[in-house]
Amino acid sequence: FKGRSWAAIPGNLHLSVHFAPGREVERFEVAFTVLAALSVLDALDAVPGMEGRAGLKWVNDVLLDGAKVAGVLAFTQTQDRSVSRAVLGMGVNVLATPEVEPTPFVPAVTSLRSTLGGGGDRLLPRVFQGLLDALDRNYRVLLEDGFRPLLERYRERSVILGQEVTICSDDLHEVPQVIASGRVLALGDSLEVFLEGRDQPVTRGRMILGSGA
Repeated sequence: FKGRSWAAIPGNLHLSVHFAPGREVERFEVAFTVLAALSVLDALDAVPGMEGRAGLKWVNDVLLDGAKVAGVLAFTQTQDRSVSRAVLGMGVNVLATPEVEPTPFVPAVTSLRSTLGGGGDRLLPRVFQGLLDALDRNYRVLLEDGFRPLLERYRERSVILGQEVTICSDDLHEVPQVIASGRVLALGDSLEVFLEGRDQPVTRGRMILGSGA
């Protein structure tokens, strides 16, 4: 994705899901990313010993103890104001921790089993079923109650609010440049980041947790 490789190794969960709403969806440009991220959180929360331990790093990373355990992507197709289809991609490190070279954006990775100190192969079907149940439940919320309930839950589980961060450019053909840095005050309705001392929010880029880039 965007020139960055990812590893699919045995024991982990790699899932693509297709939705066909055929209707207007509030904030569709971010709603399905939020839907996917929250569904991963719900699936992890359902594992004994894991409730409330995972958090969300802007925009689409799921962290456990500061290390990335999952990531999500979302693509939508629209016709006029109607979302004709959406595809969500989710990768969750359940049983195995991929060997990934550390970067400032992803300094560490982990897996659910290593975080729990065990769990065996039963973890994979448990997380898979939990993710399917959560996707179904959260998709119904999005269609019936709108985006706001999902957005509020995303904010509640964000690990960046109140933290010092550095946001860099995400251009494939250039060395990343610092766009902005500072303490995160809020997340807007389209997940834009409001930083202390900055008049305009940041709407895109890659985030580093901490003030050094």
